[in-house]
Amino acid sequence: MKAFIVAALLTLAACSTGGPDTPRMTAVAGFDVDRLMGQWVEVGAVGRAPGGRWSFHDREGDTLFLVRPGGENVVTAIDRGNGRLDFADATGTLFVLWADADDRTLVLGRPDNRFGAILNKGGAIPPDRLRAAREIMVWNGYDAAEIR
Repeated sequence: MKAFIVAALLTLAACSTGGPDTPRMTAVAGFDVDRLMGQWVEVGAVGRAPGGRWSFHDREGDTLFLVRPGGENVVTAIDRGNGRLDFADATGTLFVLWADADDRTLVLGRPDNRFGAILNKGGAIPPDRLRAAREIMVWNGYDAAEIR
């Protein structure tokens, strides 16, 4: 009987994931990519220093055309629906993690958390919106210390 209990406990232990659950990244369900159109200033980033402009300037079906910081060439991204964008370059898949109700601030992130951006339209971002954007990134698994 003792051997049976030990075997049962070992079997249960083998089912364990072995560590704490990590947050799963979530995209904004039902996000309309037309909300991306226009000029955005990058006010926060993960994986590099923030700065520069993002310009979502055209759309043809599910394909978006944009220029990002550090690039002069047009980059394409495919709208996969529900706030998911597949970029044709090394950026890979980005999720729209959050957009404020008036489309003034936007948070983008990669599922592996190696890349993220906080974008803002029209002037300086108020401290409360920047704080909210940073909190959204942390909630989606980003390390607060890595958000610049």
